[in-house]
Formats: sequence, C-alpha cells, structure tokens
Amino acid sequence: MHRFQTALALGTLYIVWGSTYIAIRIGVAEMPWALMAGTRFLLASAILLGALAMLRRPLRAGLRDLAVLGAAGVLLLGLGNGLLALGETIVPAGLAALIIATIPLWVAGLELLIPGGERLTTAGWAGLALGLVGLGVLLMPQLLREQGAAVNLLGAGALLLSAVAWSLGTLLLRRRPVKLSPLAATGYQSLAGGLFNLLLALLLGQHWPAQVSSAGWGSVAYLVVIGSLIGMTAFTWLTRHLAPAKLVTYAYVNPVVAVLLGVGLLGETLDGWMAAGMIIILAALVIVSRARLAAAAPKSGAAVAAPAAGD
Repeated sequence: MHRFQTALALGTLYIVWGSTYIAIRIGVAEMPWALMAGTRFLLASAILLGALAMLRRPLRAGLRDLAVLGAAGVLLLGLGNGLLALGETIVPAGLAALIIATIPLWVAGLELLIPGGERLTTAGWAGLALGLVGLGVLLMPQLLREQGAAVNLLGAGALLLSAVAWSLGTLLLRRRPVKLSPLAATGYQSLAGGLFNLLLALLLGQHWPAQVSSAGWGSVAYLVVIGSLIGMTAFTWLTRHLAPAKLVTYAYVNPVVAVLLGVGLLGETLDGWMAAGMIIILAALVIVSRARLAAAAPKSGAAVAAPAAGD
C-alpha cells in the first residue's frame, strides 16, 4: 500500500507540476511576478487552513514546527517558486527548464555534505546525469529556436538561486519533519511563501495592472487549486516517505509533460529529438528509482554504513 501511495503522489507531481509551467508563463505575462506568486500562495493557504479549521482538524503547531514550516515556505515558495516566476519573464523557456532541472543534482550533492545524508550510489548519479542529458535532447528544438536570443544574466541567476533554494527546502522538510498533517503543513508553508512574495512585491513597487484577462485569472486559479492544493500537498507528503534525490526527479519529467500537453492541446509537433529525449529520461528514471542509498560518511571519518535499500 505504501508503494502505491508513493507512486500515486509522485505521478501526481509529474503531471501536475508539468502543467503549471504553462500556467505560470500565462500569469506572469499579465501580472507582476511577485504579486502573482504572493496572491496565489495566500489564497491556497486560506483555503487549506480555513477548510481544516471548519472540519476541526488539528492546526496548532509548536514554535519548532512553525519555524521549520516558515523557513521551508520561504525557501520553496518564496525563493524557489517566486524566482522561477521571475526567471520565466526574462529567460528563454528552454534554458529556464534546463536550469531548473539541475535541482536533482543539487539535492544529491547537498546530501553528501549532511552528516548521515542519503547518498546515491554511482548508478544513481549516472541516472541523474543521464536525465539531464535526456532533457537537453528533449528541449533541443526549442533551444535551437532560441539560439539567437540574448540571455539575461539576472534572470539566469534568479533561476539558479531558485533551484538551490528549492533543494534546500526539500532537504529541510526531510531532515526536520513536523507533526502536522501534510495538508496543514502545506497551508503554513503557503502562508509563509505568500507573505514573503507580497513583501517582495511591496519593496519592488509592484501593483495590479488596470486589467487582467480571463486567461490570466484562470492561470492563478489553476495554480492555486492544481499547483498548490494538490501538487504541494503531494510534495510535502513525499518529503516524509521518499529519498530527496529520487523525489526531485519530477524536475526531469515536468518538461516532458509540458511538451506532451503542447502536442495534445496546442497541436504542436512531436519530432525525433523530443521522442529520443523522452526515451532517455524514462531510462534515467528507471536507473534512479532502482539505485540504492547509503548513509553519507560522517565528517569524523567513520566508515560509511552499508548501502540500504532505496525508499
């Protein structure tokens, strides 16, 4: 049953967050990025915490749990998702996807620095590298189209910081689990991330445009319900049940989903590059999912524990 729940939650992330890339790009085309992100997360928080309060589900949290969730919310939703929205406004889409797809490598590398961290074996590292190669192949037609576009260093830097912040937030939730349910934990994280983004919007002098189209508001609604209420809750649950290096493989799958949505909904063409990239990414996922884990050696130099079966 646990394996089925894990597969279902991970599959949800693969599909849901693959579609939110498109929604974010639609939203930031009409609304300031920080203001849109802040509004999205505060709405998600109000819905989650309000519903749990009405149902009289546990919401009280100790200072330690609130501190963890607040920090995770700032890292994941404030910096991670907020800077992703910024990057999507000024960086070509193909390059943006490649930068964000470094998250699995950041997570696996940071695990090596944590005493007792969940270290991937050589096969696992090979799978992560193969996944990044597959993503490059998948995006090759788009990268070739964007070849002449100027790369904004501020935007690229924002995306890189987004990847690092998301990696740190993922590890924080894994290493400092809280007692609250995933729904309540997601609500508090969304509250922290929303307030952080609204503070950024205030500091940057952002304000609502005079008019927002129905597509713009629709993208916000989609991000609240699908991206946050469903996707973020699944992610929070998975941080408790799946090794981070395996969890964040969704960063490789999300662009695949985005491409397939473009083919199915927008009539875009699926060419040989894309098909080959999907096959490579699928092979990489199989390798990473089957890779075993070992506890990272402590800094004192003690022997590394024998490899343990992956989550």
